[in-house]
Amino acid sequence: MQRLEYLDFLRGIAVLLVLLTHTHHFFSYEILNQWSAIGARGVQLFYIVSGFTIYYIYQNKLNTSLDVKNYMVKRAFRIFPLYFLVLPIYFFIFGVNRDYELPLVNLLTHYLLVNGFFPEYINSILRVEWSIFVEFMFYIVFALIFYRLKDVSIIKLLVISFMLSVLSASVSMVFYKEDMSMRTYLYLSPYFQFYNFFIGIFIASLSKETKIFRSKIVLILMIVCFILVGFLVKSTIIQTYLPSIIFAIILLNLSLNKYEYHKFLLYIGSISFSLYLVHFFFVMSYERYITHSITNFILLIISIFLVSSLTYKYIEKPGIKFGKRFIK
Repeated sequence: MQRLEYLDFLRGIAVLLVLLTHTHHFFSYEILNQWSAIGARGVQLFYIVSGFTIYYIYQNKLNTSLDVKNYMVKRAFRIFPLYFLVLPIYFFIFGVNRDYELPLVNLLTHYLLVNGFFPEYINSILRVEWSIFVEFMFYIVFALIFYRLKDVSIIKLLVISFMLSVLSASVSMVFYKEDMSMRTYLYLSPYFQFYNFFIGIFIASLSKETKIFRSKIVLILMIVCFILVGFLVKSTIIQTYLPSIIFAIILLNLSLNKYEYHKFLLYIGSISFSLYLVHFFFVMSYERYITHSITNFILLIISIFLVSSLTYKYIEKPGIKFGKRFIK
């Protein structure tokens, strides 16, 4: 498949948003701290781009059980080499978020990629691994749907996934109003997050002849709306759903136009998975062991980008190449 620059561009924006969310507290700028919470929506942008990409590549390619097997092998080797490497590094240096009685069981659930089925383990080592679980669950669901149901309606999938998300949010607010652990778990779970992937699938399924939302003015308007949502919307639920719509329109606009993208942002997009998994190691190290200053913060950012570049080159890419040996 020809690499689509606008997808790398959006991945770059997504990981920069996440990085902002995890580092903004190092600054004393109130206006930045006030807006930065919306950077967490970068994960949703990742999901939307992922749904778009998977559908774009595999919409008509899962015709046999061998196709499904090859698809899962490709997706596994896209994630597992780096993910499995960084898990013990985080685990043995920083431990887990809480003092669990069985910490090694916690680590094992991560290696088996079932941590997301346990509220206490879903996000307890890397602090971002909940999204890896959600992503991989989507790969499985996508294969089940598009291998078995050839004429499935994309609109129906989008509506069902959105209804499941709303139901999950409702259960959280009604039955777990005082239980922050369960509320967080339901928010991080596939039940709540899956609709983002199906937004991406829906955008990828649209005809390239689509004229609506093609104007550059629409793109500018959506960027402004996203910025305003960060300042004006305080509800976590609303601040979750509105950016998904904004991102969908931005993705559609980019897919229908030929824009020039800065090469550095495209490069950030290409190493975004490494940045995503590696950055929190340096953020936690900075918080615990390093004196906070602007000079040290610059060194922190440089370190994150340097190590991510190396892990992309020497772990991600070789891992993907190695995985191809198992594809028939």
